[in-house]
Amino acid sequence: VSVVGEVSGSLDSALGYNLYKTADPLLDGESTISNDNLSINQIGGVPSGLSIPVNNEAHVLIGFQSEPLGSIGINTKTIRVFSVDRTKEYSGPDTANPDYEVLSGTPTTPAKIVRTTDSIIANGVSVSVDYSHDENFVVTYVINDLLQQLQRTINGNKHITADVVVKEAIENLMDIETTVQLLPGASRDNVDPAIRSNVSSETNSRLIGQGIAQSDVVKIIDSTPGVDFEVLPLAKMAYSDGSRKLREVLTSVYTALPTLDIAGNVAYILTTELEFPTTDGGGLTTEHKGVFQDDESLALSTTLALVAKLPNQAFIIGASGAIIEGYTDTTTLINAGYVTVADQQKELLKRTANHIVVSLSGAGVPADTPLNHTYAVSYVIRGDSGSKDITASGVEFVSLGNFVITFRSV
Repeated sequence: VSVVGEVSGSLDSALGYNLYKTADPLLDGESTISNDNLSINQIGGVPSGLSIPVNNEAHVLIGFQSEPLGSIGINTKTIRVFSVDRTKEYSGPDTANPDYEVLSGTPTTPAKIVRTTDSIIANGVSVSVDYSHDENFVVTYVINDLLQQLQRTINGNKHITADVVVKEAIENLMDIETTVQLLPGASRDNVDPAIRSNVSSETNSRLIGQGIAQSDVVKIIDSTPGVDFEVLPLAKMAYSDGSRKLREVLTSVYTALPTLDIAGNVAYILTTELEFPTTDGGGLTTEHKGVFQDDESLALSTTLALVAKLPNQAFIIGASGAIIEGYTDTTTLINAGYVTVADQQKELLKRTANHIVVSLSGAGVPADTPLNHTYAVSYVIRGDSGSKDITASGVEFVSLGNFVITFRSV
């Protein structure tokens, strides 16, 4: 929701920080043990990255209980402890006879100080502490507390050998664009909210794993009071950008790409296209994506050119396709009979857009090929278009995203 620095103030929600949700939703992702994390971006020198000094912070040291300091990210080498009147500095942990010890903190917990057995700091005495620390940020975010509650309940009742993880289902949004003919005398101001309410109620009634067909949407809209008919086909009924597909199965049919081979590793492109469009890499760096060979995750190469630098790597080619020498370069396509630029572009997209390239070791005899393996892909949908039935997977539920209605009067 927001990130606010003690010096920097509120950070820009678009550029100032990134939320990383890269854990596999079929493993630890979308659960209480997911590794979701936040990164802060420096924009125009904000945050500055400079240490923040703290002076004369009051604390009371009782017995041998550790006393947490007031900030996180403390440079423990800068901690100095004084008497409350600042007339005496107590000996730190680097001295021969320390009066206090320092316990290091974590990225979310502060460092602590504690009296030693030979300390001249009397039990229950107030002290004044100086130190420097990195800037602290207050992060506000929303959680699904049902996950925490249910996980605690299961942990308290599960069998001694059980290992159960409670997970949140994947919400994917659906965009709809359509044109509606109004009945004579019908008011757009009345019909528009009625249509949106009816379609939203229909999608909300679907359970996890239940999709929604175009005919369902058409029926709902046509039955709304004030609607004469809906223009068919729908202009759009597709997944919204950012929707996720998990472990989509691909066949192992392939074409070798010898110009991408590196140091004995062989590159292959799987000839089956992904069901939905995506971007190069299969998603943003902040999102989960993956190529799975025999249910084992392959390392994702940062570029197509380096996919065969190591064996068992993969690269997801996005909807823009890729020029690969000997496969989709201009000379190769012309020699294959694709003379015009339009035909070349069409064939390039057909061969490479939304395809997977994998590398395998060529050291074996015979050399390993994709036919010896099974493949599945997790990726983020971007640029879906057209009108189609939405078929949800077993871990996905569909909600209404952007809904554009164009009205026509008699």
